[in-house]
Amino acid sequence: MEVVFYGALTTLWWCFHVCPPPIPPPLEIQQVFRDRWFSFIFVRILGPIFSPINLPLRKRTFSILGKHLEGRDMSKELEVLEIGIGGGANLPVYPENSRLTAVDMNESFKKYFSDNQRSIRMLSTRGLF
Repeated sequence: MEVVFYGALTTLWWCFHVCPPPIPPPLEIQQVFRDRWFSFIFVRILGPIFSPINLPLRKRTFSILGKHLEGRDMSKELEVLEIGIGGGANLPVYPENSRLTAVDMNESFKKYFSDNQRSIRMLSTRGLF
């Protein structure tokens, strides 16, 4: 249903751009549609395609982090700041007892991040800003 909705909106958006001025939509509307489309395509289409390729690389990267944190006090949370979190693809590979502060400039990722956060093991987050 979501694909049909965004497909219809994209068709309308394209038609507005083909029409002569002053009919093209304002830039604010264009920005909203672009952000929503980008987050949808990035999480729902590109994510499943590239996840099998990227997940082993992420695990290897975070295992290097784990080696550097071997002697840390596990009673204290590891503070992590991730800028450009998107849909939260790195959430499954964070070390135990991590506290994540997530930042992304595209607010359309909030829904996908929240869905992914609920499905991941216990990870303390401050939210998406």
